[in-house]
Amino acid sequence: ITDGEGFSLTIIDAANPDLSSWDEKDSWRPSAYTGGSPGQDDGGILPEPGAVVINEVLAHSHAGASDW
Repeated sequence: ITDGEGFSLTIIDAANPDLSSWDEKDSWRPSAYTGGSPGQDDGGILPEPGAVVINEVLAHSHAGASDW
């Protein structure tokens, strides 16, 4: 999502005094908004990975016949 989709990488915990953690993949996430938030805190609320589960998909057709 950060490679060509317009989102930037954002450090998860900028207040962490251990700057060596910035070298770790798990310390970063995609920005909440397309284009990021240059010069400002990325305050977007994102669900934790795995927190959203899609368990149903409904199909819709504009054709006259039903989907079944």
